[in-house]
Amino acid sequence: MKQRIKNKTEKQKDLDRKLVQQIGDPRKKARINLSEIKKLVKQGATIDHWVEYDYARWNAVQLAAENGSDEAIEAGLLLIEHFDFIQTERGDDYYYSSPLGISIYNGHSKMAKEIIKMKKSKNPIYSFLRYAAVRITDDEKIKILEEIEKSFNFSKLLKEDLKQIKHEGKFGETDVRSNLRHLFKFCKSKNVNLEECFGKSYEINDAITWRFSIGNKHHWVAEEIQKTFKNGKVLIKNTNSNIKVNFYNFLIKL
Repeated sequence: MKQRIKNKTEKQKDLDRKLVQQIGDPRKKARINLSEIKKLVKQGATIDHWVEYDYARWNAVQLAAENGSDEAIEAGLLLIEHFDFIQTERGDDYYYSSPLGISIYNGHSKMAKEIIKMKKSKNPIYSFLRYAAVRITDDEKIKILEEIEKSFNFSKLLKEDLKQIKHEGKFGETDVRSNLRHLFKFCKSKNVNLEECFGKSYEINDAITWRFSIGNKHHWVAEEIQKTFKNGKVLIKNTNSNIKVNFYNFLIKL
C-alpha cells in the first residue's frame, strides 16, 4: 500500500483527500453528500488518504463506520463494495479494526448487519465476540448473529473464529465472556452442532472460558480435564477465589 500511495499523482492524492473530507469527522456528525462521494469514486478517488482520529490514523471507510448515520451507512457500504479493506479482524487495537468491528463496537447494528450481508468479512463471529459491548442491546446482538447465520456457513465459521479467539488469548476478556453466553444461547436455539465446534468432552457453558495458572503459563480447565479423565460427569464451579471441580461416576477401564 505504501508503494501504491507513493506512486500516485497529485491529482489522485487530491481525490483521495476530498473523499475523506466528504465523510468528515464522525464526532461532528457532518452531513454526508452521497452523490458527491459517488462522483469522486467514479473520478478515481480511493481510500488511500488517512487522517488523525483520536489515537490513530483512519481512512474514509473507518470514519463512515464510526459515524453510523443513514448517510454514512450508504457511503460506507459503497466504499466497502469498491475497495478491499480489513476483511479479517485481528489483533488488540480497536483503532485498526475492520468496518464491521467498528460498527458493532459503536452500536451501529444497522450498518453491521448490512456489512455482514455483503459477505466481505472473513471472521464476523470473532468481530461480534470482541466488539459487541455496552452500546448494543442484547436483542440487537441476537439479530447480528441471525444475519451471520443467514450469510455464512455458521458452524464452520464458529469453529474457525473461536480458534482465533483462543489463539489470541481473548477468552478471558469481559466482553468476550459476556458475548459467549449470547452466542451459546443462539446456537442452541438454531440447533447448531456445538459438539462439532467445541468437542464432546465437556458441557458448553461459561466454564469453557476458565483458566488457571501454573508458574507463568495459563491452562484451560476443560482441556486439562479432557486430558486426564475420559468418562463421567464433571461439575465446574467458579467460587471467585478459585475454581472447584467435582467428578462423578467415572468408569475406569483396566
